[in-house]
Amino acid sequence: MAELSSEQYEAIGRLTLSFNHLESAFELYTIHVLGVQEWNVGVVIAEEGMFRQKAERFKKVLTTIAKARPILAPQVQSIVILISKAKQLAEKRNMYVHSIVLHDMVTKQPKLRRGDHYVDCDLETIDRLAGNADVLSAQVHLQCNFLLAALEEARSS
Repeated sequence: MAELSSEQYEAIGRLTLSFNHLESAFELYTIHVLGVQEWNVGVVIAEEGMFRQKAERFKKVLTTIAKARPILAPQVQSIVILISKAKQLAEKRNMYVHSIVLHDMVTKQPKLRRGDHYVDCDLETIDRLAGNADVLSAQVHLQCNFLLAALEEARSS
């Protein structure tokens, strides 16, 4: 059985945690945008599914809000773009997080395999993906906080 180095395992762990923050943002803001009074009820709705499902649910909630309150459409669109970027980045992440480790007989190095796709466990690439997820997470938080303030104002008028 092939083994990764401790640095490679750590990098994949950082990547996983970075995406957990992004996924948690989708959950959190789904609840906030819905305006659910009972937090636990919102959690039941927002927690369901995997990353892609949570991203799609959040997008659907946002686009529905934009239809009901067209003045918020530009802010919603900026978040929808971030969700799209997150889903694209998640496809790359999946190659590292949801793979098995195999020993490459030619290079004598471990390789990651997901389905019929193979990739080197390159620390620089993994760290860049984690960094991109961190930046996206910060952007989602920022844009969602702007949206929540505008939504609160729109709901109170």
